[in-house]
Amino acid sequence: MSTKINVKGKLVSRPGVYTDIKSGIKNPPVNFSYGNVLIIDTGIGATWGGGSAVTGQQKNGLDTLYVFDNMQQMRDFVRGGLLWLLAEPLFRPANDPNIPGVSKVLYIRAATTTKSSYTWTLVGAGGQGGTAVIDTVDEGLGSVGSLTNTVLTKGYGSKIIADPNDAAKFIFQFYVGTYRGNDGTDDYEGIPIGSTVPLLLCQSPSLSNIANLHTWMETDSVFMQYFKLRTKSVVGTGAITSADVAANPGFQLFIGGTETYAGTDIDTILLALTDIDFTFFLCDKYGTTDAYGTNNLKILASLPDYKYQKFMVVGGGKDKTEFIQNTTSSKKIASDFNTSSVIVVHGEPKKARRGFSSLKQYPVIFKAAQVLGRICGLEPQTPVTFKDINIDAEAHSLTPTELELGLNAGILMTYKDNEFNKFIVCQGVNALQSNDYLVNPDAQSHDVAVMRIIAQLNKEMAITCKLNFFAKNEGPNRNTITTQDLINFIDGFLSSKLARSNQDNLIIDYRDITVEVIGDTYKAQYSVVPNYPVNKIIITGVLLDK
Repeated sequence: MSTKINVKGKLVSRPGVYTDIKSGIKNPPVNFSYGNVLIIDTGIGATWGGGSAVTGQQKNGLDTLYVFDNMQQMRDFVRGGLLWLLAEPLFRPANDPNIPGVSKVLYIRAATTTKSSYTWTLVGAGGQGGTAVIDTVDEGLGSVGSLTNTVLTKGYGSKIIADPNDAAKFIFQFYVGTYRGNDGTDDYEGIPIGSTVPLLLCQSPSLSNIANLHTWMETDSVFMQYFKLRTKSVVGTGAITSADVAANPGFQLFIGGTETYAGTDIDTILLALTDIDFTFFLCDKYGTTDAYGTNNLKILASLPDYKYQKFMVVGGGKDKTEFIQNTTSSKKIASDFNTSSVIVVHGEPKKARRGFSSLKQYPVIFKAAQVLGRICGLEPQTPVTFKDINIDAEAHSLTPTELELGLNAGILMTYKDNEFNKFIVCQGVNALQSNDYLVNPDAQSHDVAVMRIIAQLNKEMAITCKLNFFAKNEGPNRNTITTQDLINFIDGFLSSKLARSNQDNLIIDYRDITVEVIGDTYKAQYSVVPNYPVNKIIITGVLLDK
């Protein structure tokens, strides 16, 4: 008996020629992001922060774009200030710490910065010793050492101490201050500046000669994370003695770092970001004075330049007095933006102070970060509506009437839901003012989830199609890519995005795939039904008399 082969699903043993056509389109597994957030620091991180700004002395351009994938990593980098505070609502926005927030925070400073430095001059005994000129890797005012009552509280400092086990040898230590800042009333970490303890970053081995210190600085990987030996010299024998300790008591501070924020720096950043993988801007300008200001308008104007759609999240008015007033309010901010690409978050949140003795009110950007964290922790088709955020009270407790007014005005609001016993998002809406219908004729929607579905579908379609058709060595031409190939690809791609009973997804149906040839262009079109959010359920009972 001859060998059987599978042809069109059947086992065939009879000799002959058999033909079949199968799709050669294979969708490669690609992990698509939807929860990455970009913060352009236009002043919110002033006097804090690590790394270099976009116009740096040691780095510039996109080399100064820093990425964090957890709260502690972000906090270790920015070290203090309001950005340090915002790391928590971004990465842990909900009451349950296991509920995810943003996937990644991308951070870049719209400023010009220079490094700090310190020169160890060791000539304590008969002119022996030498020098070591050390630069900080970080730039700006955050690298400048600062003392409070002889204790390093901010920036970088260094010490020389005698080896406790060998009085003839010495150890060089390098520290960074750990004070996190305050808002004028409360310290961000709850620790007063005078009670902070500097962090020891690294220390040299026990040594008695500056040449050995030079060698350690040029080879130690931990030291080189934070510092760089710029120049060195050895005087005489290079011996280090107790006289050097006496001549350099306590912390020796790194000095010279500068930073200057300018509008031209944000222009430079926006021109360079077009291919960077993120979905949301968290705008550092917020409130009724700055939300619709120059910097945010520059970001808004840049949105059409991106390959894939981006969204802006902006903090609006702080309380009832800045809710729906005509001139300075969340309503005015939303109506000025009037676009589905901007989300305006209203109201300053309150959280219990340590010990639960009283409530602390935070700026509206804190709530904007929480809402953004909740959005980014959800798949695009999952609405942020009814999702909780981790706060204990509101500066503006909205009434049912105000919630209706806010939704009509395109304002994203939160409120205390007594059934959930949590503060939840009323509805995930953006600033689009034409909001009578879920989807408008121009395919714009006031619902955040709908716009996220559209953006994600377009992004994944474009990237997957590019990898399938343009990554091959053959072609691309009409012989290697036929119209049927493209139809098969779109059909396969959309099928992979269908929501099913055991798997939620972006769409619930698709149809009408067509491809038209125009010169060197294949123009494809299809119809799709997004996995629309369900915001309301109406149940009506009918009373019967028998």
